Amino acid sequence: MNKKEKLLGSLSIITATMIYGFFSILARIIGYSIPIFYQNWTRSIFATCILIALLLFIQKSWKRLTKREFIWIWLRSLMGSAAFLQFFYCVNNMQIGTTYFLFYGGSTVVGYMLGKLLFNERMNIIKWISMILATMGLFLIYTINFTNTSILLVLIALGSGATTAFWNVSIKKINTVPSIQLTFLDNALTIPLYIVLSIITKEILTAPAWNTVWIASFGYGLLFVMTGQLIIYGFNRLEAQIGSIIMLAEVPIAILLGFLVYKETITLSTTIGGLFILSAILIPEIIMLRTRK
Repeated sequence: MNKKEKLLGSLSIITATMIYGFFSILARIIGYSIPIFYQNWTRSIFATCILIALLLFIQKSWKRLTKREFIWIWLRSLMGSAAFLQFFYCVNNMQIGTTYFLFYGGSTVVGYMLGKLLFNERMNIIKWISMILATMGLFLIYTINFTNTSILLVLIALGSGATTAFWNVSIKKINTVPSIQLTFLDNALTIPLYIVLSIITKEILTAPAWNTVWIASFGYGLLFVMTGQLIIYGFNRLEAQIGSIIMLAEVPIAILLGFLVYKETITLSTTIGGLFILSAILIPEIIMLRTRK
């Protein structure tokens, strides 16, 4: 993989993290106006319909999957659903800052570990520096309070980060599957799970309507399609460990959007933490650009 391909991969993941920043804005608009599992399976159906159109008019074919490919796709979809459910549970049962710290910390560390275990990627001094800077940045940005927080909640929060890391890096195990088909299957396989959970929890269902809440929900689904394609493109062109660090760009982007949209205060420690994370992302990129092919 040449430098141009790697740079495009980095830009693809950064673009995805910029879009992820808008997820929190849409989530605040939707809130609990639509039951959580109901909004997820309707949103997944919407995203799947978009992807069917893309399959018909852009890909125009269907790759026959091997048993190995289907197992990895199924595991990836399952881990993505688990990541969402664990994160949703934690943000409603423990301090937000602690949840985010454990989530991002877990996703970064496990991303590094999976890079080594699944792809035999080697750690070097640049990667260690990036991880240390990123960890310091997270400490400065998020308020951590484990008082009255059970070990189980801590493990669930770490689990949400770990399963997110698996969802990201496992793309490299199925890079022979076209990206549109892969994103289609990722969304389609979650629909039965969310429908079952919606039935079990006896959610009250209302018909979709032409209002702000439903537009935001389906907009969320459209962004799923976009980020799904960007993450696949990016991780297929980068080491899993480097991609995992770049995913932390979501943190400073979310902080900036919070300031611009909701006028949230940015403290000195938050600014310094954001700069640490940006440094952790940029250092490997600068080294790559300065190194000869």
